[in-house]
Amino acid sequence: MPEDSGPPNVSPESPPRKTYTPLSIIALFFGLVEASLAYSFAEASGWMQIAIFIFMGAFGLGIAIAFFAILWKRPWVFYPPSEFSASSPRAFVNAMAGGGPSITDVAAGGISNALSAKALLEKLDLADVPVEQRADRIERVVLEVREDAITYVSNAVLRLDARPLIGKHGPQWEEPFDETMPVGAFLDRILLRLQPFPPHAYGTAWILKNTASQTVYEDIGPNWAQRSKKGTFDDRSLAQVGIKGGMALEVIGNR
Repeated sequence: MPEDSGPPNVSPESPPRKTYTPLSIIALFFGLVEASLAYSFAEASGWMQIAIFIFMGAFGLGIAIAFFAILWKRPWVFYPPSEFSASSPRAFVNAMAGGGPSITDVAAGGISNALSAKALLEKLDLADVPVEQRADRIERVVLEVREDAITYVSNAVLRLDARPLIGKHGPQWEEPFDETMPVGAFLDRILLRLQPFPPHAYGTAWILKNTASQTVYEDIGPNWAQRSKKGTFDDRSLAQVGIKGGMALEVIGNR
């Protein structure tokens, strides 16, 4: 009989590397300091024991104040880059910090578009208009330009309402619309308004619904990305999933 050559040589997979998040490092530091102080408190006596007790309370309060201050101002620093999968840390921070075009930029673009030289000259062609009617023509052109600018700006933003999820004090805001923006980046921008919801909670803790059509966008975000073996970042554009400028979207709980 041929000798059993044994199982085929398979290179063992390297065990997954443990990731230490900023929160775990803070917790470890805080735990070590408090444990050291607790031991010192037990061994000390008199005024030294009182001083250690006061310091323990002040230290814990200081850590808590610093934590909530950072959570309010710079929440992205508590997440390691591995949390954001295909999304780069820079892209996620920009989204959390409100990076991207502002509503002012959108409005300026709408006005510039409506007042483009070629379109304006065509509308203000007064060569064949009698003198007495030119004032009326200019007034109509101004009104048309105004309506064009309003329509452009209206279609260049998405209106979001998180009150159905958070309650009557939930945020309502407008996001500049870019049909080429990846869905994952758009959801990251919304997540900024929903702190302290964790990353990748779309589809489990919250979900988007079109206010007009009542369409619920279930097949977007981390769940779609995981089914498509793309990690947790949905790299499709907003246009690809049917989200269009001018829409009103509600942030609701996913029951």
